Amino acid sequence: MNYLISHNTTHHPFLSITARKKTIKHKLFYVMSGYLSVRVGKEEYLVSAQEAFWLPLECLTALTYFPNSQILEIEISARSRSHYSHQAGYVSPSPLMSALLEKLALHSFSPENIQLMTWLKALNFELESLKPILSNGSITLQEACQKGKNALSFQMSINVRDALKARASGIKREKVITDFFNGSENHANELCLAIANTSLN
Repeated sequence: MNYLISHNTTHHPFLSITARKKTIKHKLFYVMSGYLSVRVGKEEYLVSAQEAFWLPLECLTALTYFPNSQILEIEISARSRSHYSHQAGYVSPSPLMSALLEKLALHSFSPENIQLMTWLKALNFELESLKPILSNGSITLQEACQKGKNALSFQMSINVRDALKARASGIKREKVITDFFNGSENHANELCLAIANTSLN
């Protein structure tokens, strides 16, 4: 059933990517742990733990869930008569909004749960006053790949993601292996399985 507002917490043990498409609902992503990459237009924005990102209805976007990430997603139906920002971007949750997100993350969505629905209604009021900003978060994707303890992990994840996208776009497998894995088929298969839990078909 399509509820006016709902939430879902997802855990991604492996790299997970979505095709570029328009959103059919308003969405708020709150990263509990790990990282989420959001592509809006030609730019890609990295959302780190404790950061939130807003996507309005009919926003053309593609998502990358990095391995071992846990994301709380709030979805608002296009039928909602509330007024939300038409701008995508990072948002700074108020103390109330942060508390509500933390509470929701502990529970599965259930329309029969009166307390839960009360939290969602309160959150909905908070969402109407959001002022999203399309600027860099606490760390950019480029910075994540160049420095820090997770730099190598980011580099490999991005490499596997781009290889899988290239293969899905019709580029020959042999060329993908040459371009992304230095021509090593074993290396390609090992990395794709370890990071994305899939083979390079």
